[in-house]
Amino acid sequence: MSAPLGDRELAGQKVSDKQAGDIRQCHAELLAQLRLQAVFEQQRKALDVEIAETLTRYSELKGIAAPTDTAAPPQG
Repeated sequence: MSAPLGDRELAGQKVSDKQAGDIRQCHAELLAQLRLQAVFEQQRKALDVEIAETLTRYSELKGIAAPTDTAAPPQG
């Protein structure tokens, strides 16, 4: 869509107001999609962490894996 319009503009021809408005609308929609994608990616990362923690806890409860201790070992 934008390539022929870019060619027209480079040739010194005017791009119609409707075409310019269509490009603005497509650009706004693209930006909205990019924002949504960023939010989804953040949610996905948070879910990945939650899933990993849940699997670790499940394994510990079932005796499959050794418990992970976040506290420092006793010094003495």
